[in-house]
Amino acid sequence: MLFRSDAQKHTKLPCEKEENCLVCIPLKLGMQIFGVFAILGGVLNAINAVLLITVNIVAGLITILFSLISLYNAWIWYQWFKQGNQEATGKVVWFTKILYIAGILMTIVFGILTIIYYAQYNILYTVLGFIINLLLTVAIGWYFFQVTVRYHVQEYGETDFARVL
Repeated sequence: MLFRSDAQKHTKLPCEKEENCLVCIPLKLGMQIFGVFAILGGVLNAINAVLLITVNIVAGLITILFSLISLYNAWIWYQWFKQGNQEATGKVVWFTKILYIAGILMTIVFGILTIIYYAQYNILYTVLGFIINLLLTVAIGWYFFQVTVRYHVQEYGETDFARVL
């Protein structure tokens, strides 16, 4: 139990309070902002997929698949807004964790493909760009995932979804 409480200390910025998000935003408001952006992102991704399919069918179909993930994320956040209970919050934490892990994996896969493709032109900047992109994805994604965990812990107590793997 001591390890778990020590790990929770590292889920926020050093200068912010436990009940805040991004130093000065109350945690619940931060979650609401995340939710609005998730819903907006889901709707805009779906619109983009429909528009793209009129230009390029293959790219449109691929975009529709990714849009379904984004729409599902929007649906989970909508349920959180509507219900605001432990189950809905747990689903938000769970799916944020999945998106975090998927984001890291996709950054690695596409980063390696980019390095392979552009290695002949300028390998140093390609590798450096990949490393920076990966570090930002890991750090920012981890922080946002941990905001959802902290909100769940603050409102309902510990959650099994707090562990990444």
